Amino acid sequence: MAITLSAAVGPSTNPLPITGGPVPGTMPIMAQLESEQVLITSNGTTSVLVTRGYNGTAASSHASGVTLTPVPVAVAGYPLFAPTGWIAETMPRQSCPEVNTVVSTTTQIAMQAIWLQAGMVVKNITICSATTAANTPGHYCFALYTVAGALCGSTADQTSTAWGANTPLTLALTAAYTVPTTGMYYIALCYAGTGVPTIKGGTARTDGGLGFAAPALSGVSSTSYTTGTAPATIGAVAAAVTTSWYAAVS
Repeated sequence: MAITLSAAVGPSTNPLPITGGPVPGTMPIMAQLESEQVLITSNGTTSVLVTRGYNGTAASSHASGVTLTPVPVAVAGYPLFAPTGWIAETMPRQSCPEVNTVVSTTTQIAMQAIWLQAGMVVKNITICSATTAANTPGHYCFALYTVAGALCGSTADQTSTAWGANTPLTLALTAAYTVPTTGMYYIALCYAGTGVPTIKGGTARTDGGLGFAAPALSGVSSTSYTTGTAPATIGAVAAAVTTSWYAAVS
């Protein structure tokens, strides 16, 4: 049975004239049309209702001709059990085993993949140390990079500021970053000094071969960090990290 999606509720009350069928046997379902998130729910045997939100900061014309009102939304791929205000995580907090994870050595940049939705506004990065505290840091900062290695934003240099063991540390970006495109990004831990902290993460992989396949899920950049300022670009992953680690943005 073919069916026309002709009714819409939510940010935009204009009809969404999209024809499709047959209607999936299980409702509700999530779908994404271009940058638009839509929730399709049953409205009887002959029609469905579409609840939608648009990721962005300006009005946009959908391919159907409907003008969408900008309503930034964040749709997680799993239930987001993050603390209030956190909008994305590198892994679900509720299932992170908090393994004591060595992610890098001094002057290296540790990278961990995170999935971000277009329209999200990233203001802070949170990383949680594990059993080893930052022992006599010289410089360190957190940063956000594109999967291609371009800097999106970074925190200020923390110089010798203490970072204790088993401590979530939230640092503000020097400028808020609005995610332009849904996809994979890298959280980066840049550290130079004595005693690199270990980070809470996941269980070890067999050898990291799958997670190291491009684009790598975690690893260490070939670019060095020494001055306290996050590099404008970082090179390719030079070494695999066989354990994923936890970070979040807010």
